[in-house]
Amino acid sequence: MNMSVTMSEPHKVLAMAYKENVATFARALRDQAHAGSLSSDFARAAASEISRSIDQLDGHYREHLKTMSAEMRSKMAAMVKEMDLRNSKLKDAARVLDKDVGEYTLNSTQIATDSDEILKQLDDMSKSHLAE
Repeated sequence: MNMSVTMSEPHKVLAMAYKENVATFARALRDQAHAGSLSSDFARAAASEISRSIDQLDGHYREHLKTMSAEMRSKMAAMVKEMDLRNSKLKDAARVLDKDVGEYTLNSTQIATDSDEILKQLDDMSKSHLAE
């Protein structure tokens, strides 16, 4: 499978769409937290969508890997390992956000920091060849 086919494989396309969704909701949450108008309903809904989209991103990424030949997966083993680590860090950042938006009193500064961490993890992920 050549790289142009790999990049347009449907699971890859869907994974990238979910990645953008995560970024959109993280930016929206961060911006609302910075604006000081953060409602708990908004924060919880945004965090829930971030977590859901990360799960979808990961599922489509896994399916995308299955479309590759054994030879291609072998050649990309180091990159896949790096991507798995990045996915793990992204999921960890989302868990922290979920915990913080679940608090009785929201700490807007912390939630903005959590959102920034998710955006940082997405940026790091974008630096990987598999994530583009």
